[in-house]
Amino acid sequence: MSDHIQKTIDDAMSELRKHEAAAIATKKLINHLCSFAKREPMFTDVDLDPSPGAVGQIKVQKNSFYGRPLATCIREYLEIRKKSGGVKEAMLNEIISALREGSFDLSQITTNEQDQPRSVSISLAKNPAFRRLPSGDWGLEDWYETKPKRGRPSKTGENGSSDAREEGSAVTSEVAECKSSLEDAGVNKE
Repeated sequence: MSDHIQKTIDDAMSELRKHEAAAIATKKLINHLCSFAKREPMFTDVDLDPSPGAVGQIKVQKNSFYGRPLATCIREYLEIRKKSGGVKEAMLNEIISALREGSFDLSQITTNEQDQPRSVSISLAKNPAFRRLPSGDWGLEDWYETKPKRGRPSKTGENGSSDAREEGSAVTSEVAECKSSLEDAGVNKE
């Protein structure tokens, strides 16, 4: 997803949170007026508190991520999501929004604002504590029973040696022997 689309999504989520907060404030005002007029409140407490599973409703405390390591902040955010009872995995844009909401300084990763989502994604991919699901969502590795294969396949020689230097020196000595044999036979002398 391009960076400008990501920024637009983040801005729209922020705007959504503002509208939801304004609606709750209006409901509280109406309930207060009802109380003043000695009427029953029109909105219940459930209506005044956003549900934990609703879009954009997982609240991160302001400044809770300030000055802290990226992986720690993301791990805590994912744990909050898990405890909320909703979907525990998060899309990259949700993670970045939560980091910003918690005052994480994304300029620690890169000063270019457009590269920040990509840099966070790279950091997540390199950290074995996190797993990217086929849907593109991110979760914690220990949430899943099956472990994906990470890293490159091991380089073992025919003799089972895993030391690349041993393998390389064995090949070099074989080449030297062949070269010596050819020179002794008078083939391709330089």
